[in-house]
Amino acid sequence: MTTPTRQPPTVARPETYTRVPWGCKHVLVVRADASVRLVYIRDAAAAAACRDEVALRRAVETRLGYDPFLPWGSATIVVRFDRDGEGFVARVEMVSAGESRGARTLRTDDSGCGGLVDAAALAVSIALDAAKPSGATDPPVATRGRPVPDPVPAPAASAEEVRPLVVSPPAEDARLRFRPVFGLDVLVSAWSAPGVSGGLAAWGRLEKGPWSLGVEARGDLPASGNNPVSTWLIAGGLAPCYHLGWAFGCVVGELGPLQGRGDNHPTPGWAVFAAVGPRVGVEIPVSPRASLRLRADFLANLDRVSVDLRGTQSPAWEAKAVTGTLGGGLAVHFP
Repeated sequence: MTTPTRQPPTVARPETYTRVPWGCKHVLVVRADASVRLVYIRDAAAAAACRDEVALRRAVETRLGYDPFLPWGSATIVVRFDRDGEGFVARVEMVSAGESRGARTLRTDDSGCGGLVDAAALAVSIALDAAKPSGATDPPVATRGRPVPDPVPAPAASAEEVRPLVVSPPAEDARLRFRPVFGLDVLVSAWSAPGVSGGLAAWGRLEKGPWSLGVEARGDLPASGNNPVSTWLIAGGLAPCYHLGWAFGCVVGELGPLQGRGDNHPTPGWAVFAAVGPRVGVEIPVSPRASLRLRADFLANLDRVSVDLRGTQSPAWEAKAVTGTLGGGLAVHFP
């Protein structure tokens, strides 16, 4: 007696499927029309603010209806995120046979890198759709006893979003540009004068990637506390810094004249104030070009200044080994 053989259902595009025996538990029908390797790169600031590679992969898979990324893909998609001023920049590039086949640069002023990963996923999806062979469709998955589902359509995009990925000269790397920043801080200092003193600091810096080099001018108002002498300070400073997201750390050096005067001694005297030490702080963006800035300095006196009054045997006041300064103000960023 002959048992009839049940045939598997046919599909609309058999060239995109691999036939397997009908009796198998699962039927895998995948032959990627546009499979690529993914290289995902983030600088230190982007690693703290932008979502990781898994989020990008899932966003692309949701748009295409399948996972196009394979370790042995015939081409490579390079997605790179870098800090750009107060926002971020993403560069999406397709590379094949060692040559660039197209690139797109996306920017955002959002300090949290909110929608940039989604925008990069859309650019990757568009690039992969354009790279498919003519007439190819996204490969669905068939399972035993069930019809082959229709491919999942990609979400509709605006005319701006669906511009073709074209070969263009590489955009200038944001890490290679110097970006100027200027600001003004209000200061409160202790242990650099006989009493707590107020002051101002005007400063500027040049940023390059996460690094910056700043110069500043500081002026402290006269302060005496309960001491018979008062002092005031004018100093210039140098501050190389490293920035990570909103936070930053610096090594600060200051040099300038510290002047002192006694209550009954109208003639002032002066000495050199020199100090070096760490600075920590944060800059919180309030607009694409402005940030609120808070910082704290802890500087070691390289040469402790003392104030002597004529007719006295001991110094009327002597600077502490360490001075402390709190500051807050506004930072303005330029392109």
